[in-house]
Amino acid sequence: MKFLTLFAVAALAFTVVAGDYTESHVETIPSYTRLIKEYSADVVEYFGRFYEFFKNFVYQVFQKFAQFFPAEVKNAFENVYKNWPRFEQLFTPEFFTAAREFFRALKDFFMPHQFYAFVDNALKAFPTVTELLPPGFWPTIGRYLEYVPFAKETVHQWYYVMEQLIPHAHQY
Repeated sequence: MKFLTLFAVAALAFTVVAGDYTESHVETIPSYTRLIKEYSADVVEYFGRFYEFFKNFVYQVFQKFAQFFPAEVKNAFENVYKNWPRFEQLFTPEFFTAAREFFRALKDFFMPHQFYAFVDNALKAFPTVTELLPPGFWPTIGRYLEYVPFAKETVHQWYYVMEQLIPHAHQY
């Protein structure tokens, strides 16, 4: 009897708490959306100004350290700064091309061809993760995950994506 009484009191308390939460939560939603709509233009303007400040700050910092780099790296950075995207259009192909050339120039300056070949050969000497695992490890994990409901769906989606990305892998 005590259990039934305690259960009834707990159910009544949860009902009261849930009712209060729903009412207060519903009342606050319109004010948040109204505030977001009112201040979104101000936020965009602020981030646009911050973006321009950051762009100029990066340029000023590089100008201080430019004397330590060869002319090829300086020219590559100038090209990146010239093609730096606007705040309204961030992903421009010209910027990515300029950034790729800048990082290539940095790589050539800091890691000449001989040093890069040495590091590449040293990294190839280490065993890969798949060489350290036993031969049937991944198929065993796959067979196990077929019986786990959430993982089963994830694995099937992953296989579907991989088959779409690499359709020629199963051709013999």
